[in-house]
Amino acid sequence: YTRTEAMVWLMRILNTYENKPARAFQLAEYLHQTYPDNPYFHRYYARMLYGRGGFLTPVERQGKEVIHRIDSGMGGDEATSGRYAAFFLGQMYERRQQIDEAKKYYEMVVKYAVEIDATDSGYYLFSLIALGEISQKQGDKETAKRYFTEVKKKSNRKNEAWKDAKKRLKALEKGD
Repeated sequence: YTRTEAMVWLMRILNTYENKPARAFQLAEYLHQTYPDNPYFHRYYARMLYGRGGFLTPVERQGKEVIHRIDSGMGGDEATSGRYAAFFLGQMYERRQQIDEAKKYYEMVVKYAVEIDATDSGYYLFSLIALGEISQKQGDKETAKRYFTEVKKKSNRKNEAWKDAKKRLKALEKGD
């Protein structure tokens, strides 16, 4: 147990403080492979895959696996993991221009964030911005305004999401 806990801390230190993401990724991958039913290791591994960029197929596979585990009621996997996984999938599908799929996963992020009262998190706020942007592109300005207004309500003025939402609302008002 102590060895595993030490590896977790080393992984986090390497990733967050030492700026050694490649080494942190190796540990995340090892921990996930060694303990595949541990949702924390699964979530961290998926997050590291996402952060590396260019690894869309593994991100898709891991993200969908997390969501499948939650939908199947597997113990340990919960809305926190789902929020991460759905956000990564939303981003990936948005990059692929698969807008309906992206929208579906961003809506999942919102659902999971509300479920765990994490509506001030970046995943929630930036999912709302993405949903607003999608709505705007689809010609639904009212829904876009609703999403951007929600971002402003749930964040503070110093937050990048708040600034982005304010800018987008202003642009929408000029376009009316």
